[in-house]
Amino acid sequence: MGRLVHKKGFDLLIRAFAQIAAEFPDFRLLIAGDGEERQKLEQLADALDLRGRVVLLGFADRAQTLALFWGCEFFVLSSRIEPFGIVVAEAMAAHKAVLATRSGGVVDLMQPGVNGWLVEPAVDALANGMREMLSHPDVTRAMGERAAVTIQKRTWAAVTEQLLDVFERVLGLDKREPGAKDKVTR
Repeated sequence: MGRLVHKKGFDLLIRAFAQIAAEFPDFRLLIAGDGEERQKLEQLADALDLRGRVVLLGFADRAQTLALFWGCEFFVLSSRIEPFGIVVAEAMAAHKAVLATRSGGVVDLMQPGVNGWLVEPAVDALANGMREMLSHPDVTRAMGERAAVTIQKRTWAAVTEQLLDVFERVLGLDKREPGAKDKVTR
C-alpha cells in the first residue's frame, strides 16, 4: 500500500515476487495505491509474465485497506526511502507480520524474527524474506500476533502514559503513595 512512486520500491517488490512466484503458485501480490509509476509497474508485471499474479488495485479507501490487511498473509514495505511508514503500524495493528526494508523510522518498530523481518531494499533480499515468510506460515502468523503487541505499546494512550511516568519520576512522585497521581495534572 502506498503511493506508486520510485522511492516506495514497488518495482523491487514485483521483481522479488517474480523470483518466488513459481515456488508459491497459490499466492498473489496485491498492491494498493495509485501514482505516477502505475503504468510502469503494470508493464513490469506483464514483462515478467505475472499478469493476474501481481494485481495493482488502485486507490483503496479505509474499508478496503482494512479488508486487505485482515486478508493478507503478511505485509511488505519495499521502500527505498521511508521516513516512518504509518502503513507498517497499521499492518501490525491488524496482527500481520511485516517484511520491511531498512529505512527510516520503520527500523525502530521492527524486532527481526519477533514481529517480522528487516532486509535491505534490494530484489534478492525481498525475495528471500518473502520466501522465508511463505515457507513458514505458522511462524509468520506468530510474528503477526507479536506485531500487534508491539504496536499496542506505541498507541497515543500508551505513549502518553509513558511520558507521564517520566514526569512523575522527575518530580519525585511515588505512584504507590496514596494521592500521588493527584499531584500531577493529567
